[in-house]
Amino acid sequence: TLPVRVWFHRLTQERAQRESYATLIEEKRRDDGAEFTLYSYSLEWTAQWLLSFGERAEAVAPVMLRQLMRAAAEKIVARHH
Repeated sequence: TLPVRVWFHRLTQERAQRESYATLIEEKRRDDGAEFTLYSYSLEWTAQWLLSFGERAEAVAPVMLRQLMRAAAEKIVARHH
C-alpha cells in the first residue's frame, strides 16, 4: 500500500469517510475542507474515486496520483468537447 494525501471539501468529507476502504486521517484544515492521509492499494482506483467528487476533492500527493487525475480529467474534457 502507498500513503496518499487528499483534500476534501467539508460538504464531501462524510461521503468520503463512508465510502473509503481505508481510514482517513485528518491532517490539516484548509480551503473550506481538510487534507487527509490514507493508504491506497491502487493509485488508479484512488484517482477514479476522487474524480467522482468533482471539484470537491483534490489529489495532493504523491505526484503520480496527481498525474493520473489530470490524465483522466483531460480524457473527460476531450469526450465532452
